[in-house]
Amino acid sequence: MKIEPRRTLALADRIGRPVVVFDIEHSGGAAPRCGILEFGAIILRPDRRIERFSTLLNPGDVDFNPFATRVHGITRRAIAKAPAYHGQCSEFIDHHDDSLWVGFNSNASDIPKLKGEHARFGLPVPEFPHRLDVMRLARNVAGLRGGLLTMIEAAVPQAARRAHRAMDDAEMTLVLLEYVLPLTTDEDLKQFGLPLRLDGLSRARKSPSQSHT
Repeated sequence: MKIEPRRTLALADRIGRPVVVFDIEHSGGAAPRCGILEFGAIILRPDRRIERFSTLLNPGDVDFNPFATRVHGITRRAIAKAPAYHGQCSEFIDHHDDSLWVGFNSNASDIPKLKGEHARFGLPVPEFPHRLDVMRLARNVAGLRGGLLTMIEAAVPQAARRAHRAMDDAEMTLVLLEYVLPLTTDEDLKQFGLPLRLDGLSRARKSPSQSHT
């Protein structure tokens, strides 16, 4: 399902910085034996440009948890000739560090893993000062529960994808963000630490039936 992410583009314009909607896939297990295998991001800029960046990654000598491999299907063989994290991927992250980073359960999972991967390769750790966990936002403003696919199936079922890969999940995260933004007040956004301008993106919360067209 292709969508026109006009609400997220409006948010990027309002906060005066790009919105990076992203997801990662990793090898499973605990640090430092867990490595990032895939990174995918959609960049929505205040000038309304939309860009995409995705890559498989070779994490080096890490453990591959069988459960994680069954979920995303990325094997050692699949990433054998992939580039290392410390290169194009880490440079992309560093370049966009001051953007608004939007993920699903990203504050608890993805952001710490990206910071850990920078540290594992001896790189300066990015701060990610502006971030929005759309899982928490969807729970707070729309009453949705469960994982990303469960929320999408409840809110925008035509956008659901079974594939569990970084760019697919980034696309579904963007769909979920588009769904919840009209339900979100300025106070909700400020609570999540977004640097808002004075003009209103949303002023009164609407019901889901009113918002998603």
